Amino acid sequence: MNERATVAAVPANQVLVRLWEMATADPRELVEIRVGACRNCWGQYHGYQYTEAEFERAFHEHVQSEAKRKRAEGEAYDPKPMREKGGAGYDAGRKPHPECPECSGRGNTRVILKDMRSLSPGARMLLRSVKVTKHGPQILLRSRLPALVKVGKHLGMWNDKFKPAPVNALTKLLDEIADRGSTIPIVHDDPELPPPRDAQDVEPEPAKAAPGAASTPVKRRYRAVRSSA
Repeated sequence: MNERATVAAVPANQVLVRLWEMATADPRELVEIRVGACRNCWGQYHGYQYTEAEFERAFHEHVQSEAKRKRAEGEAYDPKPMREKGGAGYDAGRKPHPECPECSGRGNTRVILKDMRSLSPGARMLLRSVKVTKHGPQILLRSRLPALVKVGKHLGMWNDKFKPAPVNALTKLLDEIADRGSTIPIVHDDPELPPPRDAQDVEPEPAKAAPGAASTPVKRRYRAVRSSA
C-alpha cells in the first residue's frame, strides 16, 4: 500500500487525515433544521403578527385603499384605523410560545442552507451534489460511515479473524454458583450432640466432658438438607 502511495506521489498520512476529517465532519455546516415561533405565538392576543417591514407595507396599502374608497364615495378623506391583528415584531428565530393556540407550542420548522464559502475541509467532502427543484435547492450529502470504517481498518480495530477464547464449563458453573449464592442450609446430624438452639446454626455446641476425664475431640458429622421453602 505504501509503495502504491509512493508511486502516485500521495502521502499516506494525508489520505488518513482527509478520511478522518470526513468521518468527523458536522453536517450542520451545510444544512440545519431550526424550529421557531409561528406567526401567532407572540402576537397580541395570539393574533397574526407582522414583521416590521410587513407592517409598514400593510399600513401603506391600507391608507391608499381608504383614500381610493373615499374618493369614489365623494367623501372627505378620513381613513378607518388599520386592523393590526397581532401587531408587528415577528421574529422567526424566537422560541415557540408553549400555549400558542395555533401551533400548540410546536412552532414552525425551517430548513436553513448555509453559506458554502466558509466550509471546513471535512464538510466540503460531505457535499455530494446540489439540485435546484421547484421547491428550492436540494443538497445531497455523503455518508460519513464508510470513511470511519476505513480509518478503523487502517488502525487495526476491525479484525475479521478474531475468535473469542473458549470458556471452561466448570469455571462458568462455579462463577454462576458464586454469583447466585448458596441457599442450602447445613445442619448437624450427630446423635452424641444436643440439637442446635437455632435451626440456622451451623456450628453446634460442643458436648461437656465429665469431671476429671481427658477431653477428646468429638467427631462431628454434617449433612446438607435442602430447604423446603
